[in-house]
Amino acid sequence: MSLFTLHNETVNAWTTFLSILMGLLLFASTASSLRCSWLDFSPFFAAWIGQTLHGPLSCGYHTFMCMSPVEANRWRKLDLTFILVLNTCATYALSYFTFGLWLSLAWTAVVAVAAGTGISSVQALQPKQQLDRRRIIGMIGLTSLGYYVPVSARGLLALALQRKVWPELGIAAVMLGCHFLGALVYATHWPQRFFPGVFDLAGFSHNLMHILCFTVYNCAYPYLSYLYSQRADWWALMAEMSGQAPAAPAEDGGVAGMGMSQMGAGLGMGMGGAALGSAAY
Repeated sequence: MSLFTLHNETVNAWTTFLSILMGLLLFASTASSLRCSWLDFSPFFAAWIGQTLHGPLSCGYHTFMCMSPVEANRWRKLDLTFILVLNTCATYALSYFTFGLWLSLAWTAVVAVAAGTGISSVQALQPKQQLDRRRIIGMIGLTSLGYYVPVSARGLLALALQRKVWPELGIAAVMLGCHFLGALVYATHWPQRFFPGVFDLAGFSHNLMHILCFTVYNCAYPYLSYLYSQRADWWALMAEMSGQAPAAPAEDGGVAGMGMSQMGAGLGMGMGGAALGSAAY
């Protein structure tokens, strides 16, 4: 199937490509404006690498699925496998500035175990085997809890302790709302199920789910930038809650860090060829 033929599957491939291109631009822009340690930069990189690893496989699946049942199954397994990898990367990325390094690593390890179990199930798929959409949503949803939990916890704590709704609680609501709506249209085959023939070329449930999920995922970069800017206040608040004296924030850069403006120039040029990847299901 040519990518330049109008069809629901090529629309899926193009939404994937455009999302990852947007992700690359946001990542490079963020990297060029930050000056922080490598450790504090790791959540941004984790978010980007998860998106970039998955994207080409999603494009490949939606483009090559019509070649043969065996080829379709090979790409389908790669696509689903790296959705779970992406969710694991997103868990670390969105936990780091809320939970701290060690707790976020432990939480990511738990999610990685769940993802590994899901990957084993995916690898058992056979050619022509029909996917149980509800089971797929359950598998992906379980690993998505990895980042739902820290984002929701941050939003609720910001509301309770700081009387703030935006961006913490607002982003949590947008993320959960878009993912729930995307899962709902995907599982129920809406709208094509109720309007036969109308959405044969574009606009069926998978297209809508792609758009909703990609919108959420590309919000990660400005959201992480905000969390980075608030890190000292956040840890002071956590120390106050635990009855401890707040520790002085570590100095960015130095031996353990480097200027993100210097890194950003290299990222903008050196990572241009990696502008394929996505958060699609």
